[in-house]
Amino acid sequence: MNADRKRELVSMMELDQGTLSELAHRGEIGPHQPYHPVLREIHESNARALAEIIEEIGWPTISKVGAQAAEAAWNIVQHSVSDTGFMSDCADLLEVAVSSQDAEGWQLAFLKDRLQTMSGEEQIYGTQFDEDAEGWPTPFPIRDPDGVNERRLALGLNSIEERTSEMRVRETARREAVSRANEEGGTLETSD
Repeated sequence: MNADRKRELVSMMELDQGTLSELAHRGEIGPHQPYHPVLREIHESNARALAEIIEEIGWPTISKVGAQAAEAAWNIVQHSVSDTGFMSDCADLLEVAVSSQDAEGWQLAFLKDRLQTMSGEEQIYGTQFDEDAEGWPTPFPIRDPDGVNERRLALGLNSIEERTSEMRVRETARREAVSRANEEGGTLETSD
């Protein structure tokens, strides 16, 4: 196992997630706001570093860097929205790792769907959500919706109905937190 690359990947993901959480808490990011320049800088820097790691060791699989760092690699590429070519190349590498049982299938589902929705195409696994007119989570359009749960199950995901329910529960909790903060005279801007 490559301990140096493992630490590097986990550190990049922690910076990404910590910054994302802080900006969301301050209300500086949200579903319909422009790409925050601080996040863009982190995401692009992380993508460059991941590209160097891939050049050195190939896709950071579980056997190469451990499960946490392999997930960090996925997180980095999932947020590399400024370079869809890089994302697509990584999806190909991740697909090989998943077929070798050296990466989690759900990671491939999220990455492929992100690429699909970013290009205006229907997603395959139903992992990407938008908001309806009332601000409730709803999946972006899904190719062959009748077969989506079978595809989700094959990659270790729960049903689309269960996932939609989970997303609605999170949105309900977010709304309740905002309401409580407003009632107490403070403000709380949260967004996923």
